Amino acid sequence: MAGRERLKHTRGIPRTSIAGLPADLRDLPERDRQQRGRTTRERALAWSQCRWLMSHHIISVGISVAGPGFAFSRVPPSTAVVMACTAGSGVALTADGFREVTPGSVYCMPAGTRQAYAARTTPWRVTWICYLESDQRPSAVPGPPAAHRGDAKGLETLVLALLGEVHGAADPAMLGHYAALVDLHARRLATAVGRDPLRAVWAAVEADLARPWRLGDLARLAGMGVEALRLASLASTRHSPMQHLTHLRMHRAALDLAGGDALVGAIALRVGYDNAFAFSTAFKRCLGMAPAVYRGHRRGHIAVG
Repeated sequence: MAGRERLKHTRGIPRTSIAGLPADLRDLPERDRQQRGRTTRERALAWSQCRWLMSHHIISVGISVAGPGFAFSRVPPSTAVVMACTAGSGVALTADGFREVTPGSVYCMPAGTRQAYAARTTPWRVTWICYLESDQRPSAVPGPPAAHRGDAKGLETLVLALLGEVHGAADPAMLGHYAALVDLHARRLATAVGRDPLRAVWAAVEADLARPWRLGDLARLAGMGVEALRLASLASTRHSPMQHLTHLRMHRAALDLAGGDALVGAIALRVGYDNAFAFSTAFKRCLGMAPAVYRGHRRGHIAVG
């Protein structure tokens, strides 16, 4: 979705739907504004410190314990953010106006739309994942900005484990798996029930990637016609249903290649390819290199998708 189209999601949003909204957000300045506050403490990790993150297009992760004055307004960024609250409370700009973000809440901010949030009751403890988005792959945060209930504590636990491993043993295999788990959990929170009408479809597909899925199978699973499925898929993933199916298969194959020693032919069967050559061709088309080359570079910065 083009940036101009994304901006439509925030037009006409009421700016004072929560009493006591911080002035910095009430005015919604037409420029970036970032205030951390003097007492805010953060633990952050950039992709340059853990290059496995960029395998999932994550540029940074972190946990912020926000103090008074913590407020952000971005106009509009090229990054998407998933933020999960485990203590305190804050306010965040959604497509329905400003909403409270309390423990157990998840705030999802797609790229190309204004992102605005601030601490209200401090310390406001939030875990965040920042994605670099591109029109060439499915969005990590589909749909307009929204706040909903989700497993915020689970995301915090995974990020803490990743931070601990980076600053501890720094085992490459552990780092790769932690990065993958952080990505999978964040994306699940971003596509929670009520946001993506095809979430159940893609969950069923991911549970059985070896099945020879056809467009009609996906449409029946979604309970909609083929054209309605195509439009819903384009809206939530930016890809047609079959293109997204291929993306899911290549994503799983890349994780298997990076995290184990299974033969390429065995991995091909797991993700729905009877022919190892056809699988290798599809993998190279999606990732720009053959499976064996990808495996050889699994300790480096390799982008998936």
